Amino acid sequence: MRSLVETSRGRSLLYYLLYISEGGPIGFIWWTLPTLLAARNVPVDRIAELSAILVLPWSLKILWSPFMDVFQFRNWNLRNWIMLCQFLMGLTLLPLANLDFSADFSLVRTLLIFHAVFAASQDVCIDSWAIKRTPKNELGRINGYMQLGVMSGRWLFASGYLLLKNYFSQSVLIYALVFVVWSNALVVFFTQDETLMVHKISSFRNRCRDFTKKISSVLGKRATWAGIAFAGIAGTGFHGATAVLGPYLLDRGFTEAETGGFFGFNLLATFIGSFVGGYLADQYGRRKMTFLFLGLVAISVIAIAIVDQYFWSRILVYGLFQWLHVAIGLLTVSSYGLLMEITDHEVSATQFSTFMGAVNICESWTGTAFASLFRKYHSYALNFSIFATLSLLAFLLYPSLKLIQSKRRSVISESA
Repeated sequence: MRSLVETSRGRSLLYYLLYISEGGPIGFIWWTLPTLLAARNVPVDRIAELSAILVLPWSLKILWSPFMDVFQFRNWNLRNWIMLCQFLMGLTLLPLANLDFSADFSLVRTLLIFHAVFAASQDVCIDSWAIKRTPKNELGRINGYMQLGVMSGRWLFASGYLLLKNYFSQSVLIYALVFVVWSNALVVFFTQDETLMVHKISSFRNRCRDFTKKISSVLGKRATWAGIAFAGIAGTGFHGATAVLGPYLLDRGFTEAETGGFFGFNLLATFIGSFVGGYLADQYGRRKMTFLFLGLVAISVIAIAIVDQYFWSRILVYGLFQWLHVAIGLLTVSSYGLLMEITDHEVSATQFSTFMGAVNICESWTGTAFASLFRKYHSYALNFSIFATLSLLAFLLYPSLKLIQSKRRSVISESA
């Protein structure tokens, strides 16, 4: 029986499943848990504080991602790291089955902080594995399946959890979440990959020296810094439009039910964009498609601003925001594929984590700047236009994001 990593369909299935194990806990922690805490009268400031703390490991994972690159041996590689992280992820979730989220808030917070660290570490290793094992002509599609997995997991344990909580106990639903995480550890266990094997064993000192030398080489490349800059600015257009999307819709007369329905449809729209974007990026070039989709996102946001400011239409705004989420899916998978392409596979955990850290920083600074501008001008349309225009500065980086050629292991066949 062939390993999943040996065929294109197998790789798509593998990374789709692994990203479900990422998206499930994220959906529960970031979307479901705040709702459950609010329903149990936990103060909003404590909920906001918890959410802010739990996001930090994804922003700070660059601090420990070098360990994932260095600590790989003959019998311990990325697969082992992933299985260990997934085991610990499930272990930190299990006690939640029998805890009162309100009365045991401090213990719940501690468990989830540890869980977030293990989940962010798993994320580092899965991305590194994908970079090492995926032929460059599949990077767009693989990122498409990854995004589909994340969104499937988020929906299942966010919307799905809230829909099912009236029919099943908290214990059953938490056990289901743990089952999803641990079953994916079994998938990794049965997916052998010889390309991850470390055959040349050297001392820890020599490993650190080689790693430092390779990182220095990577940091000396223009494409690396262009990738960091791109990740830090390209998303400002859609982050500025979606950061306060719920309040915006309510301010414009949409009901809570209509807003809830909107979020259900935009998940589908992002699904479609992610699936199509991956294939288009592989077919026509990730760099070319990334910047085409970046322009599409900016134009969509500016169109929303114009409609909002000059000729308001509920149907048109609703439709434009759904189209924007298709464009977000297109841009996300193509740009992640591009960033994977310019990542050196020998230090992939560290380099790609740096890119993703810049993506998280982009979301953070955009939200902060949006709030500051909105307090001053009280205009959604102005804010939407400003951040969409800022995102277009990323076009200045186009010449520097040259694709790294022939850096992948020769064992990986382009036609596999």
